Amino acid sequence: RSTDTFSIFETDFLIKGKGTAASAMYLIQQGCLSYLAVRSLESIAISLLSRPPFVWVNPHLRACNLDWVCRHHQLEAWKTDDVCSGRSLARIRSFRPDLIISLTGQRLRQPLIDLAPRGVLNVHFGILPDYRGIAPYVWAMSHGMGNIGTSIHRIDSERMDTGPVLMERRVDVAAGCSIGGVFTLCAQAAARILPLAIRMTEAGEAQGRPQGKGSYYRWPKASTMRSIHRQGFKWFGA
Repeated sequence: RSTDTFSIFETDFLIKGKGTAASAMYLIQQGCLSYLAVRSLESIAISLLSRPPFVWVNPHLRACNLDWVCRHHQLEAWKTDDVCSGRSLARIRSFRPDLIISLTGQRLRQPLIDLAPRGVLNVHFGILPDYRGIAPYVWAMSHGMGNIGTSIHRIDSERMDTGPVLMERRVDVAAGCSIGGVFTLCAQAAARILPLAIRMTEAGEAQGRPQGKGSYYRWPKASTMRSIHRQGFKWFGA
């Protein structure tokens, strides 16, 4: 709506409290080198393709560049390495938000969770409660094609990915799809169901489905990546 206002807080850390080099070393020590390599190359490719000269050929690629999106839609954007820090909280509090949408992997703390009267909604690229935690769509790929999708859930405590589920959308994934391709499908699913979840929240109809017992996943290791390949998926490509 034209009367709504939006502000974006961007966090660019890989692991909270660690710089890029320290994060990479940590993941290598944890046996996550192949996953780190795939995500790093994807990030480099997106950064390059969302800039000239590529956007001159395909203007839609601009949508992959958050700075361009914010300028185009006249949105305020702030960068922070900790969305729960005192400085970030003060900035967010100054906006007096009605609702907070989270697309970050950072664990949110209670002062932030309690800040907006309508609460916090989280966009999670996994079906809950089966796939909680880190890179859920990657873990789902390692288990096959039948349980991949996106969930919108409330964040009502500091526990990760446990709040009531408002909406979910499963995605059809073809054999041979890449990790980046599945990420895109999950993002497209989120774009379809997030506006519905927001409208439900505004109308006071978003109680959600309580989650039962589920599974929590950590960083994908080399064995996870090998399983993805055995399931018929690709590490790179469209």
